Amino acid sequence: MGDGRTPRQGRSHCLPSDEVRVEVGLSGKTVSPRLYVAAGISGAVQHIAGMSSADVVVAINNDPDAPIFKVCDFGIVGDIFEILPVFIERLRERKTVNGKGGS
Repeated sequence: MGDGRTPRQGRSHCLPSDEVRVEVGLSGKTVSPRLYVAAGISGAVQHIAGMSSADVVVAINNDPDAPIFKVCDFGIVGDIFEILPVFIERLRERKTVNGKGGS
């Protein structure tokens, strides 16, 4: 993935979850993606420190008082298993409308 922010030519933007496991926070890992989706993440201080350099943070959590909502750009209160499928579909639709194809 090159610099970790943009995919190489011909590569997917994502890897299946069974291929990649990244722990953000206490592990000392940090991430700097253009879009970081914190699905079901409460927002522990260590985790927030590890993802703070993301350009845009979208938080999805069923607890409206979760600390992640204080640091995200967009917050959605609700069940991740209901919201994520709709969120992903909307991203795919937008990708197709913008002429980048769907995958």
